[in-house]
Amino acid sequence: MAGVSVQSDSAAWLFPGLGCRYVGMGYDLIGRFATADNLISAAQSRLAFNIIEVCLEGSGRKYVPARQEAQVIYVLDCAYAAVLRERGCNPRIIAGHSLGNLAACFAAGAYDFLTGLELVTRVEDLMEELIDGRDQAMGVVIGLDDRAIRDLLQAVPGTFLANWNSPLQYVVGGFATDVDRVLRMALECGAKQAKRFITERAIHTPLMADVAARFSETLATVNWNDLRTPLVNSQTATVLRTAAEIRHFLGGFLSQPVHWQATVQAILSGWGRQFVEVGPGNLLTSMLPFIESTATARTASDVLDQKVQL
Repeated sequence: MAGVSVQSDSAAWLFPGLGCRYVGMGYDLIGRFATADNLISAAQSRLAFNIIEVCLEGSGRKYVPARQEAQVIYVLDCAYAAVLRERGCNPRIIAGHSLGNLAACFAAGAYDFLTGLELVTRVEDLMEELIDGRDQAMGVVIGLDDRAIRDLLQAVPGTFLANWNSPLQYVVGGFATDVDRVLRMALECGAKQAKRFITERAIHTPLMADVAARFSETLATVNWNDLRTPLVNSQTATVLRTAAEIRHFLGGFLSQPVHWQATVQAILSGWGRQFVEVGPGNLLTSMLPFIESTATARTASDVLDQKVQL
C-alpha cells in the first residue's frame, strides 16, 4: 500500500511460517545489522548448514529440505523482530501463522532465541520420525467460499480444513490421494486455483496428533516466561498472556486448524488496524486486503527502510 505511513510501535506484528521462503530473503538484514548477524551466527553454531547460503542462494536451488526451511524462517523471523525492537519499534500485539508461532513466542518473550530454535528442530525431528510423507499432502483452494469447501471435505473422508486464511482462500490437508481428489473437485466447482503445496505433511490436521502429543512432552521441559507482549492464539482468536497459556497453545497447534481470518479480525476489533509482517516477504500482509480492505500493512523490510532514512 504505497504512500501510507505505518507507525510500527502501534502495529500488530505478524510472523509467517512455511511458504514465505524465497531465494534472496534476508538480503536487507545480513551484513547490515549486527543484531541480526549475531542471531544468525548463534543459529549456525547449532545447525549443520550455512544459513546465509540458504537465504541468499538457496543452496543452488529454489527448494530446500523442510527441516532447513523451518529453521531458516524461524531465524529470520526472530532476526527481523530483534532488529525492529533495537531500532525502537515495539508491537501492540503479536500473532503467528502456523510454524511462525514459534518465532512469535520468542518475540513475545515466552523463551529465548536458542530455545525456540530447538523447538523448531524438535518439530522437524518428530515429523521425520512419525510421518510417512508418501501418505500426506496439503493444498490451497482459492475462489470458493466456506460452505463450498466444507461440502467438498465432507464428500471426501480423509481430508480436513487446515487453514482459514481469508474469505476465499483455504488450505486443505489429509491423505495424499484424498487431497488430490478434493483439489480436482474444487476446480470443477469453479475455484480460481487449487493446487498442492510442496510438502508431504498434513500440518494442522488430526493426522498430526502423534506429533503434537510428543511435542507436548518436549514443551514440558522448557523454561517459560509470561509474555511481555500479548499474543493471539491462531486456533481460537483469543489473547494469551501467561506462560501456561502459551504452553497449552503450542501443545496443540500442530494438529489444530489455523483460523487466520478470525485471528486478524480479533486484532482489528481491539488492537488497531496497522500490521507489520515480521519475516521475509509479504505472504501474510498480501492476505490482509481480502480480510479487511481498510487495514494498513507493511513488511519488516518496509519499516526498516523507513527507519534507516530517518
